[in-house]
Amino acid sequence: MIRGHETYMDYKIVLWDGGNGKILPAGIHNFNFDFPLPSTCPPNYEVLPHFDLNTVPNAASPVVKDLSKNLGFIFKHGELNVKTILPKSGYVPGENIEIYLEFVNESSRPIDCIDAKLVEFASYEGTCICHYDHHLERKQKNRTVAKMSKEFYFREPKILAKTSRSEVLSFQVPPIVPSFNNCSIIQVNYILKVKVYAQGFVNNSVTFGFPILIGTYPINNQTINPLACPAAPPDCIESPHPTIPSAEIFGPPPSYAECMFGQGSMALDDEDTKHAENIGFAPRYLFYNNFPTSSGLSTPLAPPES
Repeated sequence: MIRGHETYMDYKIVLWDGGNGKILPAGIHNFNFDFPLPSTCPPNYEVLPHFDLNTVPNAASPVVKDLSKNLGFIFKHGELNVKTILPKSGYVPGENIEIYLEFVNESSRPIDCIDAKLVEFASYEGTCICHYDHHLERKQKNRTVAKMSKEFYFREPKILAKTSRSEVLSFQVPPIVPSFNNCSIIQVNYILKVKVYAQGFVNNSVTFGFPILIGTYPINNQTINPLACPAAPPDCIESPHPTIPSAEIFGPPPSYAECMFGQGSMALDDEDTKHAENIGFAPRYLFYNNFPTSSGLSTPLAPPES
C-alpha cells in the first residue's frame, strides 16, 4: 500500500477570544467564517484547478512530426514517409482534436489502417507501507481515454503503393481531469499516439507521440492554420499552473459531464469509518458543449474495458 499526503491549507480562525473579561452567555450563538481554497489545489472530483490554456506558451502553436521507415524485415518493401500535424497542443473537454496526415508512400505496400488514441498518464508518489519497511515509492498508471481508427481494407479510395495522399482524423476530448503537476503526490499528463499500419506483418508501422495539455479554459477563438510554420513538438509540455478564472469564457460557460469511466469506488479508511463499505461515485468534470464537431470524419470509440 502506498500513501501520501500534502497540506494545502493551514488556517486558524479565532471565533471567540473572551478578551476583556467577556463571557459567552448560555444559548445558541452563530459565528460566521470562511476560508479560501488555494488555486494550487489538485483536482478533487468537481473541485478542479482552473487551467487557462492561453497562459501556456506555445499551447496554440501548430506542431509537426515527420518520420520515414523502410518497410519490411528481410525483404524490404520501400520507404513510407508520413508527416503528422496538430493545429495546437492545448484542448479542453468537448473540443475536437484534429490530426492532419500527409503520406508519401514510395513502398510497394498500401496503407491498411490509421489508429489514434489519447492516453492519460497518472503518476503517484508516496510512502510504501510494508510489514518491516517504509520507503518512498513512485508508480504510474496509464489508460486510454479516447481512441478512433480509420481502416482502408474495404473502402475506397485506398492509400495505395507508390502514391501520395492526405488524411484528416478527428475525435472529441471526453470529460476527463485536466493536466496538472502542481501536487507532489499526484501528477496527470496526456499523450496523443498515432500509428500508421502498412500491409504486412513485420516492421510495417510508423508511430507518433504528441504531448497534449488538457485545460479548463480554451484557447481564444482564432483561426488556426495547421500548415503555418509548425514546429517539432517537445518531449513533454509543462502543465499549466492554476490560474484565476478569466472574466470571459469562450462562448457559453461549460457544463459538467460524468466521467467517461463511470462510477469508481472510494475506500473509506478513516478511523471512524474504516469498516464502512466502499461507495460508488462517478466524478463529474467540466465539458464544453459549444465546440463545432468535425464533418463526419470519424467518431470516438468507447474506452477499453481494461
